Amino acid sequence: MEDGSKKSPQKLKKLQPQSASTSGRRSTASCYGDRRSDSESSLLTFKTFKLEADRFKENHKSLSKLEKFYEKLFNSFEALNKCLKRKQPKRQRTVDSTTEKCPATTTTPVKSTTNEHSQQLSDPCTDRKFLILIYQVMQDLPDQVKKTVLLGMTNCLLQQNDKKTTEEDVRAYYILVQNPIFEECDSYVVFSHLLKQMASLSAHHKLQLSQWLRRLSTPRFRPIVSNLHLFITRSIKYETRSMKQQTLTDWWLPSALGVLQLLNDANNCLKPRLISFREFYNDAINQMDLVKEFDNWKSSPLEFNFCQYPCSFTLVSKQRIIRHEQEAEMVHNAKDELETQIRRRPTRLPSTGKLFLNIQVRRQHLLQDSLDQIFLHKNDLKKKLRVEFVGEPGFDMGGITKEWFLLLLRQILHPDYNTLVYNEKTRCYWFVHNSSDNSSDLFLVGVLLGLAVYNNITLHLRMPVICYRKLLSIRPTRSTTTALPSHGHVTCTLDDFRLVDPEMAHGLEELLLYEGNVEEDFDLRFEVDDQDIGRVNTIPLIPNGSHIPLTNHNRHQYVQLIIDYKLNQSVHKQFLAFSRGFHTASSSVALSFLCPEELEVLICGVVGFSIVDLRKFTTYKGYTCEDETIRYLWQVLSELSHSKQRRFLHFCTGGDRIPVSGWKELNFTVIKAPTPDNMLPMAHTCFNQLLLPAYTNKQTLAHKLTIAIDNAEGFGLE
Repeated sequence: MEDGSKKSPQKLKKLQPQSASTSGRRSTASCYGDRRSDSESSLLTFKTFKLEADRFKENHKSLSKLEKFYEKLFNSFEALNKCLKRKQPKRQRTVDSTTEKCPATTTTPVKSTTNEHSQQLSDPCTDRKFLILIYQVMQDLPDQVKKTVLLGMTNCLLQQNDKKTTEEDVRAYYILVQNPIFEECDSYVVFSHLLKQMASLSAHHKLQLSQWLRRLSTPRFRPIVSNLHLFITRSIKYETRSMKQQTLTDWWLPSALGVLQLLNDANNCLKPRLISFREFYNDAINQMDLVKEFDNWKSSPLEFNFCQYPCSFTLVSKQRIIRHEQEAEMVHNAKDELETQIRRRPTRLPSTGKLFLNIQVRRQHLLQDSLDQIFLHKNDLKKKLRVEFVGEPGFDMGGITKEWFLLLLRQILHPDYNTLVYNEKTRCYWFVHNSSDNSSDLFLVGVLLGLAVYNNITLHLRMPVICYRKLLSIRPTRSTTTALPSHGHVTCTLDDFRLVDPEMAHGLEELLLYEGNVEEDFDLRFEVDDQDIGRVNTIPLIPNGSHIPLTNHNRHQYVQLIIDYKLNQSVHKQFLAFSRGFHTASSSVALSFLCPEELEVLICGVVGFSIVDLRKFTTYKGYTCEDETIRYLWQVLSELSHSKQRRFLHFCTGGDRIPVSGWKELNFTVIKAPTPDNMLPMAHTCFNQLLLPAYTNKQTLAHKLTIAIDNAEGFGLE
């Protein structure tokens, strides 16, 4: 076949394959329609095919039967099903309930009394070993046979035009999309039509296909994603060469991106995923002006736009879009404030102070002052944040804001406040379940997370991924003070629960694996004991749960109900206050582009830290990298413990995390301080600058630097 870039992408013609070993062969259509018995005889069984494949390896001239087989197999959906469909499905794969619902961030609470764990993925009923062998052998066959396969698929897809889709057709799509032939550019015309038909499937058939794709192994799933990336990338690059842009935006790119999004949704429904969510990022798309694309999407949401397929965006691109939206909103709010002031007092100059969210707090009353200020300015949370510590000099250029976040979080997370509980094993915070009313404190924590996202601040507050999934499941309305009871309820798995209570999760896992008689040996009912301020309450998991015994048969349902109670129902009130605070401060439309892990990185930053990497991206003013003081600095830093190195980064930048886009964005600078060498180093955290005196020896530098980083809070910070 000719190069796909030269053939018309709009049309497929029914083509007649020409054999490498015979001539004058009848048309594909007649093979399929008029001579059914001959067609069936060409469809080999697994054993016969393997024998023919072995003969071909020994003698490459023994190709005739294999060529006939490939010609007949890919000539119609009926042949694909006849050859590769299993008559009796194997035992279906039992999975967590999360895998049954896609996208994973469903907002429906689990209240069913059915055995949720017994939900099963639909089986494609294909002979997996035979299919793998067919594609492996095909890659070693002559190009003429591969062309025959492409021609057969062309006719195959043409037969589907204006035809009602059945389960047999979905199975054929499932088989064809795994074909390794789509790695080559020559196949792109056929590939584009396959993708178009897959993207046009009904919601029911897409769900069925999604479930089948989830049953693939990682080595079978990853090449499909890779082939889609190659197709998308080359389509974008060829746009100005030989393809019309209208063709691409009409269906080439939308079809490919639609299937990529389908694969991404299927992948996200599995715990653990088949491949990382980062493998769906497309380099060619992320080199485009996605900010402009986002603006076009908001103004014309029904037209094709890359923002309809955010799984292809890197986190850096998503952060850039979120920043753009936030800055535009800040400018809009500032403009509205100025217009309001001018209307009210046209003879006076407008006050620029009201253009900001001004937080004034006393260090001795940090928590109460912060809470009062946030409630006082709750209508101004979408303005640029500016913090002032009462009675202390300094103008907030970012450094004071970072210190305020740090000190306030440290205080509100103290165990005495009973707001969040810290698990030493998982190093994560989670909500405290009790009847006391701490909604105002949790609202404040949510506001802090929202303000951090809105003002591009990273926080040292790690929560389980399930928390971010719950946050993203909520679609805030104009009134963020109200929410439906189901808001924040998502389906959860044992893996989610491990990050909240690893000991109890281990016990539940042991229960599922127990080989004895569960009813006799455990003597449990469908209820859970819950501690609440010194007393124990017994809560039924289902109606009449105290009278329903736990058995081997219903233990999966019991475990799922326990997990749902612990992660959804028991902390509903607490999470509602927390999420209301978050969405009050940050309700960006672009947040919906994120997956839970990306939101965590956006809030907490990148955990990894290396002095070597920091040195690579450091710039100097007044010094050069060869100066003696600078060499002493890096020697001292490399000899510090990892915790001390993180404290040094915090001393210089106001945080101990790496920005999402890496060290380069940090713009860390070492400046020669105009002070004698008996003075301590200082830092401008708002500009990520270290002011370093010209110390003449390594010992003095190490001593002074250690004192500075150990006594940094509220001193030497600007």
